[in-house]
Parts: sequence; C-alpha cells; structure tokens
Amino acid sequence: VACGIYFRWVRDSDFLRMDSICGLAATGLCYLVFKKLIKLVLKEKVPVLLVAAVFLFFCLLSGLLLRFSLQLANGWLDDSEPDSQVVVVVDKKTSPFGGSFKEGPNPLAHLVYFQDWEKDGGNCEMLVPPYFYYTVGPGSRVQLSLRRGFFHIPWVEDYQMFNSPEERYQLPPSGK
Repeated sequence: VACGIYFRWVRDSDFLRMDSICGLAATGLCYLVFKKLIKLVLKEKVPVLLVAAVFLFFCLLSGLLLRFSLQLANGWLDDSEPDSQVVVVVDKKTSPFGGSFKEGPNPLAHLVYFQDWEKDGGNCEMLVPPYFYYTVGPGSRVQLSLRRGFFHIPWVEDYQMFNSPEERYQLPPSGK
C-alpha cells in the first residue's frame, strides 16, 4: 500500500523484478542480523514455528522498507527529462488493495492497464484517481509523461487523455 504513493512504477516486469530483489535482500539481511539471536533462542527451547514466524515478519517488514526506499530513490534522484508516450487503454479494474486513504475508509484502487510502449507483449498498470478511471475505457488513448528513473525503472510523472490534432479541431455536428 505504501509503495503506491510516490513514483509508482508502471511495468509489471519491474514490479516482479524489484519485489524479488528486495525480498531476497531483506531475507539475507535479516538472517545476518538475527543469526546469533536465532541460535540463542532455539537453545532456550522456544518453539521453532514461533521463531520462524517472527523471522518472516521481520523479513516482510525489511522487504517493504527496501522496496519503498528503492522506489523513492528511483524518483527523487531522477534528473531525466520527461518523455511523452501515447498508450491505448486495454483494460481497467478496481482492487481493494492500494487505494488512497483520502477517499475514506476501505478505499478502492482504480487501475488502468495498457501495453508497454517499448517491449512487445509487456503489460503495464497505472494507479489513477476515480474521476480519471471513469473517464477512460478500453480503446481510450492516454498521453503519459514518463521519467526514466535513477535506476532506469520508468515511472509516470503525469498523464492526460490524448486527443489527436484532428479530434481537437473538429467542429461538433450541427443540430440540423
């Protein structure tokens, strides 16, 4: 939930890769930090399941902290110029996880899905506010202002509905 707040990544492959790296790194760090403590506690005949549960809890917390720190560093240290890309919305869904607390208790996350603009077949998702979610639909074109990211993990700085020049300057049909 906290990782969706700032500089949110869009590519599914980036989510999976970074979550895996952060999870493995957190498990390794927790093992190094708690190795002696675990041995001591097991000698005192504390149940193994309790020790494993506490260890996994600290691994989870460490992984979330690493992931959030990596995501913040990717955005805050990014000095790249914004790049504009136009994508076509493929699908949209709501999720009970990742919504903004500004929307009240039990907020929904409003997600818009589109194809990756660089990699063939790659999927992307973008967290959007409810008003934008209900404005777009499958087939809608959205203009993204993307930043490269300090670790070369792209993130969306801004987005808006895209109207081609032909659509912008067409006169509405007359009522005759």
